[in-house]
Amino acid sequence: MMENKPFLSSRSIIEDYSLLLEYMKKCKNKGLDCSNIIPTSQTLDELLEKIEKGAITFEQLLDYIKGKYENQVYCDLCVEAFKQVFNIAADCEDARRMLLIQLTGWYVEILETLGYVKLKSAWKP
Repeated sequence: MMENKPFLSSRSIIEDYSLLLEYMKKCKNKGLDCSNIIPTSQTLDELLEKIEKGAITFEQLLDYIKGKYENQVYCDLCVEAFKQVFNIAADCEDARRMLLIQLTGWYVEILETLGYVKLKSAWKP
């Protein structure tokens, strides 16, 4: 599933979006509306505003996305998708956290792809 990636992602933060893609596929197949986690211009503007205020870590962005979307993720579907992608069982909290990490990475990669942010890796000079 590595050849698939979400729209406008660059894979500069998240290399493998399999969990997010599988989750979205399961939502569609079950007739559920999961469009609430798809990036909107409002959410991207809010993230950009946070980033423009100064250096911000990925963990801080993840906390923001978690606060905004955690309760909108279907736990049972997320656990099911996690099991299918990674072939191991996870509880709701762990599966949802991994999904939110991929979601946060996707949002930031969109901002990067559109030229709004330039990412800097702390370990690179």
